Amino acid sequence: MSPTHGHSGDVLAYSWANMHADCMSLASAVKSLGPFSRVLGVSRGGAIPAVTLAHILEIMTVRYVHLNTYDDSVTSRLQNADDVEAFFAVSEPIPEWDSSETLIVDDVYDTGLTMDALHQVLPKARKAVLLHKKKPPGWLSSVQEVPEKTWIIFPWEKYTISDVI
Repeated sequence: MSPTHGHSGDVLAYSWANMHADCMSLASAVKSLGPFSRVLGVSRGGAIPAVTLAHILEIMTVRYVHLNTYDDSVTSRLQNADDVEAFFAVSEPIPEWDSSETLIVDDVYDTGLTMDALHQVLPKARKAVLLHKKKPPGWLSSVQEVPEKTWIIFPWEKYTISDVI
């Protein structure tokens, strides 16, 4: 089955060159918000942009958090989570990560659920995404808007443009 089964919008084949250029632009945009001592990448899509930004900004500490937010269930799970540190699976205590020295990175802001949930738990941390489909809130840095109905194929995904057209 095609990854866009039932999808009626355009398809964007986002290249490695696009990703690198957008990471360079994003690094320039967030640099003034730092200094940063750590990057928290949202796995899986934000893992590669997170490590790329860490290299560009010369940040040595990179960790990852895994959230599936393709529906509203993550919000209710967050509100009921007794152990937020375990929920986010970070190795350092959450108070240390809830700091303006933390940069949280994801690939795309589409529904907003992932970054909104992270912002609730880590409000002091800075947040950044490469692409946004809906207008990002003021606390989120982004460098490129993509039409809401666009299916994005990132270069690290298993699908190619021929799989979806």
